[in-house]
Amino acid sequence: SAFGWFHAATAWLVTFLLADCLWSGIGKAELWRTSWAGVVMLVSAIAVLMALALWAGRGNRPAARAALPWPLNPHAEAYYWLAALPLAVLVFWGSLLAAVHSSGHTAPLPYIPLLNPTDLTLALALGGLVFWRRVLESAQPQPAHAGWVVGRHALVALALLVFIAINTVWLRVAHHFFGVRWDASALFDSFVVQTGYAILWTLLALSMMVLAHRRAQRPLWLVGAGLLGLVVVKLLLIDLSNAGGAERIIAFIAVGVLMLVVGYFAPLPPKAASRAAPDAPPGAPVAPVAPAATVAPAQEESLS
Repeated sequence: SAFGWFHAATAWLVTFLLADCLWSGIGKAELWRTSWAGVVMLVSAIAVLMALALWAGRGNRPAARAALPWPLNPHAEAYYWLAALPLAVLVFWGSLLAAVHSSGHTAPLPYIPLLNPTDLTLALALGGLVFWRRVLESAQPQPAHAGWVVGRHALVALALLVFIAINTVWLRVAHHFFGVRWDASALFDSFVVQTGYAILWTLLALSMMVLAHRRAQRPLWLVGAGLLGLVVVKLLLIDLSNAGGAERIIAFIAVGVLMLVVGYFAPLPPKAASRAAPDAPPGAPVAPVAPAATVAPAQEESLS
């Protein structure tokens, strides 16, 4: 309704006002050419998104909404859906751009991996998106057209964002600690970056496959195996052409050792049907177990 859009617009106005306050502080501190300035709008959107999920998310069910004061009763959905959806889209794409473009320049503070404006903002963004998605999952009834947010497509998108964020953390580490120029071609041609990626991807694949083996999640194990295959392709097509003899040996030995660890500790989990009944074909009925025979008291006396 028109009133719902009005309430949503107030949340967007708060977002821009908060960003304006942060920009004012950035200007007074003369930090326009640092990563602090690059995450201002993103931080504002994350803060308002999480506030809406915490505040208006309490009214995602009719019974709970009836006990809340105005404006959540009756406009809670306008806040946790109409207002939050554009903010969530902004947070997702803003996080992607920040991860790819931000070099992590944190002047006047020193650069610390994971404890810098870019990495902390990305972590908050992922947490805010996951929390908002859970609010929508538990909503009864769910808002119209919210199925794509709570479905598998959204999970795949979040997983890709996590993967990209982790990869760009390594790029910033290579830039600040190994002196690699913050340029696409320089980063791509760097042996440090490429070898680090090979080891990082193998560790990620190892983590996924071990977790999948312990939880018997075959699809997750296959995703990890696919990432491991991507590492092998990368070693053959990129690392072999860019690296010298010693560098080539280092990369292959590191990845090979990790692959041996994967094969030993995390073999492919069995299918669900074989886990449920290893000696019977899938779908076969389970025969009931006969109760144990009991000995009558008279028989016990005669035996004694």
